[in-house]
Amino acid sequence: MFLQGKENDSKAADRKEKKALPAASSPQNVFLTVGRAFFLSPLKAGLTVEAACVLPLFLWAVLGALYLIEVSVVQTRLVGGIHEAGRKMALLSYGVYGGISEEEKGTGVGEIVGGALTAVYAKNLILKKAGLEETFLKEQVKISLAASDFSEKNIIDLKVMSRISLPVPGYRLRRLKFLERGRVRAWTGRSPSEEMAEGEETEGETVYVALNGSVYHRDPDCSYIKVSIKSASVAEMERKRSSDGSKYYPCSCYGAHPSPTVYYTRFGNRYHGSLGCSALKRTAQKVPLSSVSGWKACSKCG
Repeated sequence: MFLQGKENDSKAADRKEKKALPAASSPQNVFLTVGRAFFLSPLKAGLTVEAACVLPLFLWAVLGALYLIEVSVVQTRLVGGIHEAGRKMALLSYGVYGGISEEEKGTGVGEIVGGALTAVYAKNLILKKAGLEETFLKEQVKISLAASDFSEKNIIDLKVMSRISLPVPGYRLRRLKFLERGRVRAWTGRSPSEEMAEGEETEGETVYVALNGSVYHRDPDCSYIKVSIKSASVAEMERKRSSDGSKYYPCSCYGAHPSPTVYYTRFGNRYHGSLGCSALKRTAQKVPLSSVSGWKACSKCG
């Protein structure tokens, strides 16, 4: 009986010990606990690595969007500057083309006003009117008016090539290039409609023809009869093309007058070694339309 009592006490003690063990000590719970610790550790490290990779990309995207907005602001300001500069140069052109008296020409006013129709003056005026100093990219914007044309009497043609570099840290991106153009009719006081009305009152409609030509023109300032002569080097002529895409070739007079600087027009396919070349001269005369009834009208102004 005494031994049986000890066994009962031992069994009871074992049952109490088993009840006192925590739930995590069972094989299944231990596996879950260990497994949970095993899977949680790499998950925390993965989130850290992903954040380190995504955050710079997000910042780059925000920076790129801000730069694109600023570039559009710069372009809008340049367009406004071209518009304002064209208006002012159109007003000043009246003094260049006949609006200055002989007395004023002797005082130097003509030289001052004449300087208004230059690319340098137009560039400074555009930068002033555009107000690029107020933009974030003011140091990264470069403009050029080398392609502008002031040779036509009644037209001011402003061609502004702008280059904008984006200051992205760590990378050197190519400059963005934009071309903006503004054409303004100069305020010269000339009225083509009045000239045509005067011609109709006297002898009917009149037109303009070039010597040895077969086409008549309604506009005396048509570029076909009033040639706009430009200059360039011989090497540059290899890359230039005329208005119809033709390549330029030396004129027959170039052999007699070779020169590193040659002269050409937008229309035609020849370049010349001298301004005195007869091919560069256009002598037009005013005739009644009835006298050229068999002629073709100009494709540009007719």
